[in-house]
Amino acid sequence: MSKKLLTGMLLGGAAAAGWHLLDAGKKAALKEKATTCLQDASDFATDYALEVLDIADGLVADYAAKFTDKVADFKDEMAGHPANLAKAMKTSDFEQETDAIRSELANAHEASEDDIVIDQTTPTKDDEDATPADEDEK
Repeated sequence: MSKKLLTGMLLGGAAAAGWHLLDAGKKAALKEKATTCLQDASDFATDYALEVLDIADGLVADYAAKFTDKVADFKDEMAGHPANLAKAMKTSDFEQETDAIRSELANAHEASEDDIVIDQTTPTKDDEDATPADEDEK
């Protein structure tokens, strides 16, 4: 790091000494050339940024138009589905199917055994067979 610092200081000092040795006409020409290069770079960056913004705006507009079309198509496609759903609910098959499901659920509930209860307060066979060494490990 100290080598880089030393090199930078030497080059900077040489550039400053060279600048002071130039006459006024060459200084003005060098300043004008640096200003022109800086303005050209700034113009190029601005033009590039504006071009990117135009492309992005075009892509967003295309996507928005496609999305709007797809939403309209989906809306048209789904227009008749609520009526079909209502018709399916009104059929007698629906009532028969739900009655069958209700009876299956009722029978399953009646056939099931009592809930399993886990009670840690009552000693189990494993607790009675435990040795004192097992008690220390717990």
